[in-house]
This record gives sequence, C-alpha cells and structure tokens, in this order.
Amino acid sequence: MNIPEFREEAEVEPSELRLGTEIPFAGLNLRDVEMKIGNGQSPSMQNVNLDDRGAITKRRGQTWVLPESHGAGGVNGLYEELFYGKIVYAWQTSLYAYDDSTGVDSLIAIGITDAEGEFFVFDDVLHYKNGTDYKLINSSFTVSDISTNAHIPTLTIGRSPSGGGTAYEQFNLVQPKFIDSFNGDGTTAYTLSLSGLDATPLIASTDGGATWDKAETTHFTVDRTTGVVTWTVGPSNGTNNVKIQAAKTVAGMAAKVKGCIKSDLFGGG
Repeated sequence: MNIPEFREEAEVEPSELRLGTEIPFAGLNLRDVEMKIGNGQSPSMQNVNLDDRGAITKRRGQTWVLPESHGAGGVNGLYEELFYGKIVYAWQTSLYAYDDSTGVDSLIAIGITDAEGEFFVFDDVLHYKNGTDYKLINSSFTVSDISTNAHIPTLTIGRSPSGGGTAYEQFNLVQPKFIDSFNGDGTTAYTLSLSGLDATPLIASTDGGATWDKAETTHFTVDRTTGVVTWTVGPSNGTNNVKIQAAKTVAGMAAKVKGCIKSDLFGGG
C-alpha cells in the first residue's frame, strides 16, 4: 500500500501595497470580483473615508459628549470642533458650552427656537443658524443676535442737503439702521435717502463721524414720514462732514438671512 507523503509548505508572508505612495488609489470597485480588481482598487470600504482630495482617511467614530442626558428632546446642533476648549451645542431652546476637561456644562443662552441648526466659525466668532435665529458666540461665550453688532452701512456719500449723492453701500438686511453722508452747506433741511423711518432716535455728526454727538430733539427734529431732518443751526460747509444715522425696518428683510441654515465661506483668507 502506498502511503501519501505530507510535506509542510513554507509560510508565505503577505505582500503589502501602499496606496497613494506606491500605487495611485483608484477607488471602490463593486463591479468586478475581488480576484480581478486592480491593485489600486478596493472591494470594500466600510472602515474608511475619503478626504476632499480623494485620499483615504480614517472613518470617525463617536463618543458621548455628556455623561448624562438633559432629558426628553434631542440635540439640534453641535459644533464638531472645540471652540476655545469647549464643545458648543444646541439642545431644544438653549445653547450650552461643555468643558470636557472639567465636566462643567454651562448654559449660555435660552429662548432659542427648537429647530435643527448648524454652527460655523467666521472671524474668530462661532455662528449658529437654525432657520429662525442667527446667534453669535464670542470667545467669552457671550451670545448675541446677529443684528446687535451688525455693520451699519453708509448708503450715500457726497449727498447734498436736498438729496442725490453717490451710492456707497447697500442696505444691511439683518438690521435696520443706515447712514447718509452729506456735504454741509449751512442750510437746515437735510433729506435722507429713505423715508417712513422707524421710531428709533436719530443721531448725527458734524465732524465727519469722528463724534456722534448730535441728538434728535436737542440739535434737530425729524419728519419720519418724509425723512427730512431739520437742524436748529445749519451745519457749516464741508465735504462729507455731516452724517446722519436713522433706521428703517423693512418687513421680511432679516428673514432672508435668518431663514437660511446652510452657510459656506468664500474668498479672502
């Protein structure tokens, strides 16, 4: 009887191919069987992600942010990076800043609309938008509305007291205030570029905006229907030496900005 001879095969080390350095990565291939796909392709990518350049990166996992839940209701948004060492998130009608190193969870704002929103950082300030609210969070975790410190545009420059001038900036949708810059000529009646003004008190400057020390009822009166400002004493002659700040709320303007949730940065640095 012939007895078969068994021989132990030498162990073969698996070969290694480094994608992106030795072989260009060619993506996921679900069309061909594994034996036929190219060296730069993968039959399964359940544990990886691709970055913006198409390079392979680790797929992020998840972890608990808070040791205990706040209770019923969900998280409406969370900034995925640390903002000045804290995790900022929206839960129901509040904003919180959680310090993972100390375990302190601080309430920083209330009265927020209970809706899903998104965070993003611009100019070292954390912005939060949920389709109704647009909040700004600074490095001290003080929360303010976008309208609080919004830019007040100068609509016209080189404007004569009777009107005209050169268009300079556009109306800011998120807040109602605006400025007109006049060339003083000694007269008392100055017509603003907008009429139907808000009840917000007007302020003015006669030194080109260096000091806003002229106030309504003290130095001038206002016809809000026509937008005409009448000075007690006509400002002296000058170029853009008279600036008047007023406010006009236009229904629906702020909602055009606050109603957006998605944001993208472009231009600049």
